[in-house]
Amino acid sequence: MTLRIASTVALLAACAAFVSCGGKSDRNDPATTGGSIVIGLLSEPASLNPIVATSSRERHVIDLLFLKLMKEEADFVSFTPSLADSWSFSEDGRAVTFTLRSDVMWHDGVPVTAHDVSFTFALQTDPDAAWSGRHFKDRIDRVEVLDEHRVVFHFQSRYPHQLMDANDGPILPKHLLEDLAPGDVRTSAFGRAPVGNGPYRLAEWSSARYIRLVRNEAFYDTELPRLDEVVFRFIPDETAMMTALKAGDIGCVGFLSPQATNDAEFSDGTLRAYQYSGRQMSFIAWNTSRAPFDDRELRRALAHGIDANAVIRVAWNGLARPSNSPMHPVLWPHDPSIEPIAFDPAGARAALARLGWSDSNGDGIVDRDGDALSFEMLTNQGAQQRIDAITIVQAQLREIGVDVKLRVLEMGAFMQSVIREGDFDACLFAYNVATRADLKNYWSTGATFNLSRYSAVEVDALIDKARAAPGMDEARPLWFEAQRRIYEDQPHYFLALPYELMGVSASYCNVAPNTQGPFVNLPEWYIGENCR
Repeated sequence: MTLRIASTVALLAACAAFVSCGGKSDRNDPATTGGSIVIGLLSEPASLNPIVATSSRERHVIDLLFLKLMKEEADFVSFTPSLADSWSFSEDGRAVTFTLRSDVMWHDGVPVTAHDVSFTFALQTDPDAAWSGRHFKDRIDRVEVLDEHRVVFHFQSRYPHQLMDANDGPILPKHLLEDLAPGDVRTSAFGRAPVGNGPYRLAEWSSARYIRLVRNEAFYDTELPRLDEVVFRFIPDETAMMTALKAGDIGCVGFLSPQATNDAEFSDGTLRAYQYSGRQMSFIAWNTSRAPFDDRELRRALAHGIDANAVIRVAWNGLARPSNSPMHPVLWPHDPSIEPIAFDPAGARAALARLGWSDSNGDGIVDRDGDALSFEMLTNQGAQQRIDAITIVQAQLREIGVDVKLRVLEMGAFMQSVIREGDFDACLFAYNVATRADLKNYWSTGATFNLSRYSAVEVDALIDKARAAPGMDEARPLWFEAQRRIYEDQPHYFLALPYELMGVSASYCNVAPNTQGPFVNLPEWYIGENCR
């Protein structure tokens, strides 16, 4: 098999660097169906088992192989049919009945039924299965099968995210997994040979090289997918990835460096760059469990010494927004009125002086009780923007008398030090927030992704109250207050909200990334001309 894209369609004439394509194509029109695409990924998925997968690179593939009950829309509030073609709430709002399509098959030809939905819920909530999204199901009491195509989710109470929580996680095949102990599902062969029910099925997985998907000819929507084959090729170097894209060896890079859009191929129309608002939050996490970062006023002083706009101009080529909240603005409870901490070097130096930090020996670094304000800041390999950003922050903090030592770690070592062990002073990192508007997994005491080890009893209480509120109107003021308290405490320096960029060969049409991800409508992509 060759991984070079077939050049059956001439590349389009010159087009603007940043575009968004639209337009519905006809599956019955041979000009808008068939062909393939090769997509570059920086690393290989560890597993395609939805119970095991945690990274975006894994979910990109999984979303093409498996269906959820519904399609989540880009507002992260509304839904449209998928495996379920309808749903309705009970009068008291504590139960939702889903009616499934009767024409959905697993890739091995077995019909998908309500028993698969019930089995999936049981597996997702079993502690031995250790699904990372298990907490999303905490308020679902049980799942009841009415018949082959009707299933009821019973909730403990009404709350804003009932549909989202019911929908979270792809549905899994009971007939293939029910004989395994829940813990054994994680290590089973299913992770390397998944059987799904989505628009594509797995055809080949060549370790350290590529994953090849082919069109599911039995997919219930006979117009989709339009491309016959999707190949995810693993290229663990950004420079090599761009070389492959410009050479035509791959047709798409899902996450493009802002600087890459300056290349000639984006100007002459050979390639297109699609800019969209993602869900990434870039930040500096201060380890509040160790001195001196256990001091709120010190963290706020450091924040005054950092110029986020300058970092964005250089590290992100201007393609990011400053951040002023722990809640991403694409989520409905985001508070847009929080006043950001201003860049104020003089104010930063004055604040440090009030805390007893002064340059007693004239070496340019402030000290207190004989100890210099010097610490190590980590980031991970493979993300040039973070390396550039951390270098700029180092220089900015040096101007207020703070000595920052930079250290770039391989991702595995970084995750070990920061997430699992908490053995770090500060780190510059980023994560993509979940589509569920919630702060618990990031900011509650002891939460998994609470990188800064932040703990505030009042914030814990606000988060729990907001999550228990019966509706959005009741929850919104609680989320606003939680955001303000966290931002005022500055356990993170909330640095940037980068725009996402995707680079695609101009021969692919109907490409429409959005806040849900770069490949959200990939089954609708097709090869054609004049598709702008």
